[in-house]
Amino acid sequence: RQDHPGGRVLLFAHEATVYLIRSLAEQLGEEELMTIARETTIANCSISTWRRTGDGLRPELFNAVDHLHREGAQPTKQEDVDAEPV
Repeated sequence: RQDHPGGRVLLFAHEATVYLIRSLAEQLGEEELMTIARETTIANCSISTWRRTGDGLRPELFNAVDHLHREGAQPTKQEDVDAEPV
């Protein structure tokens, strides 16, 4: 952010936003991003992180769920949720 240079940003988002941020942060082309999206379902409560380097952002984690396993929780994805619309 321009008002906090070098600061951290925390963002909670759904799958499409995670993919969009990844494409922008890693400067992915549409074909490369679509391949990733077809091969990966973003788990609920997963963590993706990037670290600033001299010339941009470097991915550290993508769709990580280790924190859930450590707490004994099973990660879910949208297809696993069996809820009625509100």
